Formats: sequence, structure tokens, C-alpha cells
Amino acid sequence: ELLSPEASDAVTSLLPDYVDGDLSALCTWADQIRHWYKYRWTSPLHYIDTPDEACTYDYS
Repeated sequence: ELLSPEASDAVTSLLPDYVDGDLSALCTWADQIRHWYKYRWTSPLHYIDTPDEACTYDYS
């Protein structure tokens, strides 16, 4: 709802079919793979959680 129709179409065209146009379905991949042995080095990297309705993040 924050993208123009053209931008939304462009993003949707890049998403895999199994997410059915839902970008948020892909956003947890970093949390999922950090427990895999191959990617455990990523665990100390910083991730943030924001409310679903938040459109900004104040990094102060």
C-alpha cells in the first residue's frame, strides 16, 4: 500500500510464486538460517523487530 501500482507490480514479479505476493513471507529467512551450522557466523549480526504497522525505524 506504500508503493505505486507500477512499483508494486515490479516487486511482485520478483517474488517466488509460493509467497503469493506476500513480501513479509520472505523477511524471516535471516532468522531461520542463523541456526544452520553453515550460517551460524550470522547469529551475532544485528536484527531489529518493529511493529507490523511501522514504516520507519529510529536508529538512535
